Amino acid sequence: TKVLVADNAAFTGFLPEKITPLLVASQDKFKFSHIIAGASAFSRGLLPRVAAKLDVSPISDIIGVKDENTFVRTIYAGNAVMTLQSQDPVKIITVRTTAFEPAAAAGGAGAVEDAPAAGDLPTNSEFVGQELSKSDRPDLASAGVVVSGGRGMKSGDNFTMLYDLADKLGAAVGASRAAVDAGMVPNDI
Repeated sequence: TKVLVADNAAFTGFLPEKITPLLVASQDKFKFSHIIAGASAFSRGLLPRVAAKLDVSPISDIIGVKDENTFVRTIYAGNAVMTLQSQDPVKIITVRTTAFEPAAAAGGAGAVEDAPAAGDLPTNSEFVGQELSKSDRPDLASAGVVVSGGRGMKSGDNFTMLYDLADKLGAAVGASRAAVDAGMVPNDI
């Protein structure tokens, strides 16, 4: 029941190679039994690195918890459900947040203290900047309606039809992996 604060300019941009030594130092000091994050691009870049440094197997995208060592997750692109038991001394877990009820927004309290020093941080990368793309369409991950296209669209120019339809429906636009790999549309639509 504490909040660890790591205030360091080196952590700007939350690069996984910079944050990993911080989490490893925190684990060395506090000996957590579980390190958990919501499933996201950030956690998918960070937690496997932490797991490798701690010599444990990461457990990804859980949708249920049976007990402190047993978790439920989907496999085969969501077509099957698997229950797994981990004997690792620390469990490194990503959670599909939509599979769980939201936690209470009030009532929590914890002491605030400085996180342990991460030691020497790698210098092989640096955060340069980021840009947000603006769109009137809903985000693909949270959209109620999605209009999607694939190789059948024949070219990226034909995706204009999908954009127009999506705008009329208030929908997000998606594309198949094949259409993205063929260069018809960018990976970030």
